[in-house]
Amino acid sequence: MESILQEFAPQKGQPEKKADKVTVLVVDDHSHIRKVLCHILGNAGYLTLDASRGAQALEILAGRKDIPVVLMDIMMPDLDGYATCFQINQDRAKYGRPSVIMVSAKSERADVLLGIKHGAIDYVVKPFHKNTVLQKVARAIELHQRGPAPEEQGDPAPAE
Repeated sequence: MESILQEFAPQKGQPEKKADKVTVLVVDDHSHIRKVLCHILGNAGYLTLDASRGAQALEILAGRKDIPVVLMDIMMPDLDGYATCFQINQDRAKYGRPSVIMVSAKSERADVLLGIKHGAIDYVVKPFHKNTVLQKVARAIELHQRGPAPEEQGDPAPAE
């Protein structure tokens, strides 16, 4: 495990940009994947929380509405990533407004589209590269900071 973590460590002489202490929730039933993702995010300055099941992720989000990004595995016991993402997006009052990025070994176009259909904003295929993960998390935080789209706020879309 240490050799894997060293692979994702910052390069000497190239300090990583530190995030502004944003918390990212990592959800995966495999502990080594959670550990690697939390390590990558921690080295970039993010705070992390992790969950091993979809139901556990929902419990965390219900108590912490300040989490802007969730990295979510798809294939998990009890409640898969699709169903968890769908629940998050169906009850924003309960779970906040986190942007969900699916992280999965499922790489078919249909899998990606199903993730988007269930409310994910992006998709990372395992095995992943740390720069891909960090770029997608940064983009998700940027989108989150912009706030909800007008149609999500109940306002009519601006006329063109």
